[in-house]
Amino acid sequence: MKAKPFKATLVPSLGGKGPSDTMSRAEVVALIAARLEDDYDNVRTARIRISTNIYDAEKTGKLREVRPGIFRLGDVGAWARTKWPGDKFSDLPISPIKGGASLTLPALRLTGAGYTHAKTLPAAMAEILILRAENRALTDALAAAEGRARELAPDAQRLRNWIDKKKGKRSG
Repeated sequence: MKAKPFKATLVPSLGGKGPSDTMSRAEVVALIAARLEDDYDNVRTARIRISTNIYDAEKTGKLREVRPGIFRLGDVGAWARTKWPGDKFSDLPISPIKGGASLTLPALRLTGAGYTHAKTLPAAMAEILILRAENRALTDALAAAEGRARELAPDAQRLRNWIDKKKGKRSG
């Protein structure tokens, strides 16, 4: 997907910002481009390529928007450190790391998960607010999916009846 044109934005200041603070897409592009512009021919090329990288990261689930066009600084920091290893992004705050692992063997299933807790009370409160918003969004999505399942149930039952009827004719 080709990145949308954007307005040149000044590089945002990170002073006093933490992992739960938010930034617009244009600010994220400006922040990353300022640190990587030496790797590209010019600033415009850097911003276009970085904007495209952000769209690709969203599409693959490596970077999530909090709201349309808005990103959490901690998520941006974690993604940028992974995408461009080295010290260019070492000063960016990162969100608490969540992870998990799963292993399935023929007779055994192992599952593990990990989470690092917020270091300060304000960070913990911000994390709680974020998790509540995610919970609300998931609850709404579940309600919509359940409504759609109820809506499709009669059609599914008619299809099952038709299949059972056809099976009965073949075996009889």
